[in-house]
Amino acid sequence: MKNIIITILSVSMIVNSNAYAQNKNAAAGIAGAVVGAAAIGLLAAASVESVKEGMERNIVEWIYTKYDMSTPMEFELKLIKWEATKKEDLSNVSVVGYKFYDFNNPPMVLLNACSPGWINDYGINFDFVKVYEIDQKYWGGIMLTYLNLTRSEKTPKITDVEKIPVLDKKGNQTTIPLYFVKTVSNTQMIFANEQGEEFKFPFKSLGSGDTHIGSNYDSEFKIDYNEGNLNLFLRSTKDLVRIKRDFIVDITKNVFENKIPVTVH
Repeated sequence: MKNIIITILSVSMIVNSNAYAQNKNAAAGIAGAVVGAAAIGLLAAASVESVKEGMERNIVEWIYTKYDMSTPMEFELKLIKWEATKKEDLSNVSVVGYKFYDFNNPPMVLLNACSPGWINDYGINFDFVKVYEIDQKYWGGIMLTYLNLTRSEKTPKITDVEKIPVLDKKGNQTTIPLYFVKTVSNTQMIFANEQGEEFKFPFKSLGSGDTHIGSNYDSEFKIDYNEGNLNLFLRSTKDLVRIKRDFIVDITKNVFENKIPVTVH
């Protein structure tokens, strides 16, 4: 979806046709979901593109429900990444992120956490999709918890997103801001400064792909580390969703966009 400025997309809303979803949607109808579904009708089968459009419409409606617009509000909304190319891929989608920018505040990411059962042959069941607002402070806290779970025994405890302890190519320890992250693997996180110099943050070895390290974060999440992955345990639904390694970089770059220097060539 292109950037949106106070515009509601005219795309079809997709809902589940089973009895459970109908009962839940009856309550959600107070907010207008049932009206939209009744007007459009159920799709016999959900295509990848229709699911993508349904998710985008849902997040726009979430914004209009969440924010008071007694004073006109101008905003941009942009899908960060959409990896599903065929219907079989949809069941593997656990998170969908959108960059949200209202021109008055630093950008944030609206994270759609998709619990198992969010998609079936008839479309999306939004009862299984929960939206989280991820701003700089919130994501910084999540990343500090994650990095402290992953750090090797030689790495000091991390308390500042502006000072992540890393190693240069000679093995000397220095610090670098979190938002200079470049890549994440199952063994390390790589950062690159403005000059292109790379630094590494080595992860501790868990010895087995079956080993997890977990920690409480807040009333919404517990943080899980496994093979370099950042997993979020959703307390409200008791589901574990994976933030893929490249998506860690995407979220960080988007929420800290105003912090990353622009290089002029």
